[in-house]
Amino acid sequence: EDAWRRLMACMGEPVRPTSRPDARKGGWIRVDGHIDDGWAQRQIRRLAAEMPLQGIVLEGDGGRVAEAVELARWVRRKRLATAVQGDCASACVLAFAGGLDRYLGPEARIGLHQYSTLEGGTFSSGQRVTAEIAAFFDEMGIDNDLALLGAKTSAAEIRWLSRREVERYRLATGRL
Repeated sequence: EDAWRRLMACMGEPVRPTSRPDARKGGWIRVDGHIDDGWAQRQIRRLAAEMPLQGIVLEGDGGRVAEAVELARWVRRKRLATAVQGDCASACVLAFAGGLDRYLGPEARIGLHQYSTLEGGTFSSGQRVTAEIAAFFDEMGIDNDLALLGAKTSAAEIRWLSRREVERYRLATGRL
């Protein structure tokens, strides 16, 4: 009950989860901003110092895919939840995917596009990245077709998902 109040204070009224958060697991911490080199380790050190935690609230415009995936896998190993209140786009979505439970606030927006690489963006590297993202989504219990949906949108644009799409692809686990 206390953890739930702390989450609401941090991010506004989120979508109600199917089960009540356990106050014994601690609170929620906001993780936002652009995902750059070293971001995952900086966040992991910060979050580890605050354990026990129930989850993290994410917001950001994306950045380095590998950094987002590293944080997502750490979040999953720690069995933490993730939540989004504002905009979470591109690599931020990958970090969000790591949550054991994933919640959206009423104003949350989830955005995807083609994930680019530092290899010059050749067709084969784009296919490889899409396959890796699809495998990652599958690992996180998310419909891997979500990677294909993102691949259909230019890296210069953002495709904002509807609530129905978020539910269809199992990106959020709370009641939508």
